[in-house]
Amino acid sequence: MLPLVLLFASALASGPPIPIEDPNVCIDENGYIPGITFGLDCCAFVVCDAARLNKTGFQGACMGGTVWNNDLKVCDDPKYVPDCDPTTCEVPKRTSAPCADAQPTATTCCVGQNPDQGINGYEPVFTAGTSSGGYYVGPDVDIELESFCPFGQDFVLESCCCEYEYFEDPICAEDPESYFFPNPDDPCCSFLRCFFNRSGYETLVCMGGSVYNAENQTCDTIYNVMDCMGAVCDNDFTDPPCDDSGLGDCCRAGTWFNAVADDPTQYEIVAGPGKGEASPFGDSRLSCCPVNMDGEQMEFNATPGICCCEVPDTV
Repeated sequence: MLPLVLLFASALASGPPIPIEDPNVCIDENGYIPGITFGLDCCAFVVCDAARLNKTGFQGACMGGTVWNNDLKVCDDPKYVPDCDPTTCEVPKRTSAPCADAQPTATTCCVGQNPDQGINGYEPVFTAGTSSGGYYVGPDVDIELESFCPFGQDFVLESCCCEYEYFEDPICAEDPESYFFPNPDDPCCSFLRCFFNRSGYETLVCMGGSVYNAENQTCDTIYNVMDCMGAVCDNDFTDPPCDDSGLGDCCRAGTWFNAVADDPTQYEIVAGPGKGEASPFGDSRLSCCPVNMDGEQMEFNATPGICCCEVPDTV
């Protein structure tokens, strides 16, 4: 995996569906369109609704002082998007105050609720509407302030959000205790992983040299699956190759990196996937190594063949 530490800031979805005149724009923009295309500010973006054939989209807003970077399709530090001033953006405020009462009730709910763990969720409280797909923000019901879910969705108290009515795929409904099934068209070299709501599945392949073991629901050595002893699964997984440009200190998965001499916890993304638009202060993108799960600060190792963040060897 490419060891990039990008600034993925929180994004808040809001507002009614936005009409999209040309659905092909969603394909060209990989499902995310800059908000300025629709007259919104530069901190906004629109997520295409594929379920509605990309004829509508939903507005999102970058929070925490970040702005929309359309090159990387993420909320990013404004220094990498010099044409956007976050102080000019209208970003909705979000509270993390917990809901006072246990949720959901017969008519109200809170986002993040989990009654099995005693979690009430977080404000605001939402109230189910009197009409199909309707809801209210707050405990008070005022017909003039009723909001509505996008077309084809209903407000569900258990999840406290708008959801489509899903129908279980026959394959995923065969075993209610499992989400993994052999691929009927290729039972040895691939398998099916069902969506959480069992409305469909995605097809995944086992890496070369392994086959799918339906008994333990994982890819396994070929010698443990008698029915697949004669199978040949030639599924190669490779990262993008590094070119011979020599643009940085080291290269990994097609991207060139430079170490930062006076701060080993930082590195520069010089060229390749993930760089996006360069900062106006230089031709490279500066990133930081994270802290690992043990609380240890990682440092960038530019040694060819390593070229990633790791905990320094203190021995």
